[in-house]
Amino acid sequence: MPAAVIAPIQWLINLFLPILEFFHDQIGLGWGLSIIVLTILLRLAVLPLGVKSFKSMRGLQAITPQMKALQVKYKDDKPRLQQETMKLYSEHKVNPFGSCLPLLVQIPFLISFYYMLRTDLKFEICGGGRDLNLPHDIGCHVVPNPSTNFTFTSEDALERIQATPGIKVGGFGEGFIGITDITAVATGSLLILLLVLYVGSQMASSIVNMPPTADKNQKRLMLALPLVFVFFLIPIKPPSGLFIYWITTNVFTLVQQWGLIQVYGHVKPVKVEDDDVDVAPGGAAAVKTKAGGSGGSGGSGGPKPPPPPRKRKKKRSGRRR
Repeated sequence: MPAAVIAPIQWLINLFLPILEFFHDQIGLGWGLSIIVLTILLRLAVLPLGVKSFKSMRGLQAITPQMKALQVKYKDDKPRLQQETMKLYSEHKVNPFGSCLPLLVQIPFLISFYYMLRTDLKFEICGGGRDLNLPHDIGCHVVPNPSTNFTFTSEDALERIQATPGIKVGGFGEGFIGITDITAVATGSLLILLLVLYVGSQMASSIVNMPPTADKNQKRLMLALPLVFVFFLIPIKPPSGLFIYWITTNVFTLVQQWGLIQVYGHVKPVKVEDDDVDVAPGGAAAVKTKAGGSGGSGGSGGPKPPPPPRKRKKKRSGRRR
């Protein structure tokens, strides 16, 4: 990974690595569980942004009828439409980009975990490129600066390592869901399991986050994105530990959104149809709804007034020539 990308977030790596080491070495958690705990702590730290994003999304859903009215009224005047839309945002104190902030914050976290699992944490767990030959299915932890260096190649390597002073093998939850080395690329049945957990958790999170105003195409797109993303993941070959981070993030988002919906409730915007929008000659558009209410400005909740009587044509007097 280019140094220009790593340099701005190196401080995050320097922060995350000691925390993971503390969970693993001092508390005795496995590396997989350590990543889960750290991910939960990070999501709790940015929880205020998640609440703000949820409120911003609810605000956008609430003004959907007014936005549709503006789109009808100024469909032939794009600059005026943008101006009136921004004015509507300002009046209702809605930030259209507020819901994107938590996603942007998670990008440095994701890059930090990816780089850390590829380099720093890999060296910490299995010695990286150092001479420690172990079977692939054995999780290991090499204490920095051991008093004696050993190389084990026999089948009883695990027993010998456990009997060696200064080297600790495993921890509580080591080999989490079959992952014995979180820095290695998942293959075979483990890869299938991780992909199923990732796609399932992402779809469940998308269903909970789906706004009530979403149409069928939007719903299909949101549910299909995790499947499309899988085709980009396989060539990248991310470490197994990165899947643990993704899955934990999705599950936390699912629980967070469900809790916020229970506290603040879902916004149920008024459904607007295009043929129910009237534009006054010099005023705003009036939006009539199926329930008989109105949205926008200048609308009335009563029944439609009867049409004016048609003017009768006057008959010409006299005979035609």
